[in-house]
Amino acid sequence: MHRLGSRMHVLVGLWILAGLVVIGINGTMLMSLLDEPLAGYSSGVRIADQGFRKYRMLVTAEAEKITSGMERLISRFETEVVEEEKSAIKKPPAPPSFAKKMAPVPVTLPTLTGIVSSRSTDSTARRLALMDGRICAEGDRFGAFTVKRITRGGVSLVRGGQAWFLKTPDIAYSVTTQ
Repeated sequence: MHRLGSRMHVLVGLWILAGLVVIGINGTMLMSLLDEPLAGYSSGVRIADQGFRKYRMLVTAEAEKITSGMERLISRFETEVVEEEKSAIKKPPAPPSFAKKMAPVPVTLPTLTGIVSSRSTDSTARRLALMDGRICAEGDRFGAFTVKRITRGGVSLVRGGQAWFLKTPDIAYSVTTQ
């Protein structure tokens, strides 16, 4: 009469035992993951480190060669200039022949996509311009240009003493105008 109850107890006990075995295996695997790695590096890491050191030495050697070559060139040029100054007869410099053939280079201006205005907690306005996919503030460099000023009407760009004004595009979306 207690056989059915004891068989049920055995099955429950086996399930509990199986669960404890699974927990033990998972705990062992977790501990192996959390253990500190062995000291030192693998052979692949050591080989890569040696290769990087060789590369760094080659780059340093090449940089030194270039630097010494430039210094020799500068010193040679300086001595030629000094010798020319001593023996030179004052004559006006001839205009370069290529100067007549050169046409003015057209300026490619960036495309102004929009202007974003925001106010800080102290009510000072800050404007950012979106030109050719880049966000620029006043004083930022954009290629050869410097962003001089950003207003509601557009952006002022300066390059080499010349100034350009990019007009703000028509409003497609604004929080203030619906």
